[in-house]
Amino acid sequence: MENNFYYKVKWYHRIMCFLTGYRCRILEQCSDASFKQLAKFTGAMLVIMLIWGLIGYGFVTTYLKLQNPPQIAAGVGFVVFVIWMLERYIILSEKNWGMAVFRMLIGLVIASLGAVIADQYLLQEDIKKARMERDQKEVNRLLKQKTAELRDQIKRLDSLIADTEARKARLNAYLQKHPRIATPEVITKRDSTGKIISRTVNYRTQVNPQFEQLNSLNDKIAMLYNQRKEKENMILTARDTVEKQVQQTKGFLDEIKVMRQLIFGSREALVVWLLFFLLALFIELLVVYGKISSKSDYDHMIEFLKNRKVVQLENMTNMLETHGRENSNTGENS
Repeated sequence: MENNFYYKVKWYHRIMCFLTGYRCRILEQCSDASFKQLAKFTGAMLVIMLIWGLIGYGFVTTYLKLQNPPQIAAGVGFVVFVIWMLERYIILSEKNWGMAVFRMLIGLVIASLGAVIADQYLLQEDIKKARMERDQKEVNRLLKQKTAELRDQIKRLDSLIADTEARKARLNAYLQKHPRIATPEVITKRDSTGKIISRTVNYRTQVNPQFEQLNSLNDKIAMLYNQRKEKENMILTARDTVEKQVQQTKGFLDEIKVMRQLIFGSREALVVWLLFFLLALFIELLVVYGKISSKSDYDHMIEFLKNRKVVQLENMTNMLETHGRENSNTGENS
């Protein structure tokens, strides 16, 4: 038996068994049909895992924005691991239509998602074109709002500048008439008893202190003009700013919306999407079809071992029950 085991089950068979969940010690007792079935299951699993590895790589780098190689490897590895466990579950499950229907439903969902992600790469030039048209409309809408808001701010600044300049003009006219002001200073003389002898009022002229207020108004007007200039520059560069904002908000759902418009707006794009959807669906159902359509002696061996174990457990249960009844009868007789 050992020579037969090492002769039939090679090292690559062990890898296949690890991937599919087959037991090597059971496989060694089977015919070549089981080895062929193992190879078919392994090939189908590798194809599915490879496709989803590529899809996972595109998803984590494009939409999750992962750039660090360990993070990318972890994301792709997670996707491949989930697909691997799912396919192993199908292979190791007993053959029944409930499992097949459930797997077909999962296959529809996965095939739809896979076709969508794959078409995003195959139709990326058309999607870019459609997205540019859509983004242009969004830019025009946002640009209209932004420029209207900036023009309202400029109008408020113009009103504030006009009020400030009017105050400055009135103050300037006043200061031209009164550049200097006289400040009274009262000088009182008293005798030794403290009685007021004389009182003199002197006027001392000085620069009108309201010139400082005029300087403050000049600074405020200069600041308002600078703000107005900044708003005008923002209007000139508003389109570039809005375009950058729109381009930075690229997301998975945005791509889905653009591709939906592209697919349902063009018969050719719809045909391409359906072809890739069917291809992804058929690939997803390879394992299910192989599980339902054929039954090798490996499956018969698994079923035989299960039935034999069930019979052994039933016999053991009957023996224990018989032994228990005999012991009880012996106790009653004694």
